[in-house]
Amino acid sequence: MKIKLILFDIDNTLIYGESASRYYRQYSPLLEKTLASCLGISVPEAKRIADEHRRMFHGRGEKSFETYGVGLSEWYESICSLDPRPFIGEMPRVRSLLRSLREAGYELGAITDGPISQADRILSCAGIDKNTFSLFTGWIKGRAMPKGGEEQIFRKIITKKKLKPEEILMIGDSVNTDILPAQKCGMNILHVKGNGASEFPSISSIEELLQYLKTYE
Repeated sequence: MKIKLILFDIDNTLIYGESASRYYRQYSPLLEKTLASCLGISVPEAKRIADEHRRMFHGRGEKSFETYGVGLSEWYESICSLDPRPFIGEMPRVRSLLRSLREAGYELGAITDGPISQADRILSCAGIDKNTFSLFTGWIKGRAMPKGGEEQIFRKIITKKKLKPEEILMIGDSVNTDILPAQKCGMNILHVKGNGASEFPSISSIEELLQYLKTYE
């Protein structure tokens, strides 16, 4: 069945590369420092707690906030304090890819578990207008993360867009929050794996996407 809607994870999928990776690598130590401040403990102890939760919840160290009764709003604000501008610059190849996909008749969506305001800043740094996407979903302060490793957000998208699951392609780098939940909903999935191996349909970077989509023609 023909793909009608392509959903992109933003972090390390749509916005990628070594500079972007350096930006995203700030998240882990920032989480640990924020947790330490909230709990009044040392950063090494906070790292121990966060690492424990990363093992328990498939890399989701932010679960340590909920487990210890700390609101996720502190973590939200910490992420928003990071300035992406020194790391993320114009991405003309990504812009060109998105333009080609739209010209080919695909509807585009972007989805992230990061703060939606920060996602907007990140896209702006890359020179990508969020209005490129008919669906732009991110974490809103005071609400649960939209993906969060669960299927609910993908089922909502299917209903909202009035599409069959097999008419949607979800592209992401995280198996646990992007690939598996979308697959369970019946969507097509594409794992952006970098240089590693994958048990799922995969590409090394989204620059290979146009060639990959020919398999659906």
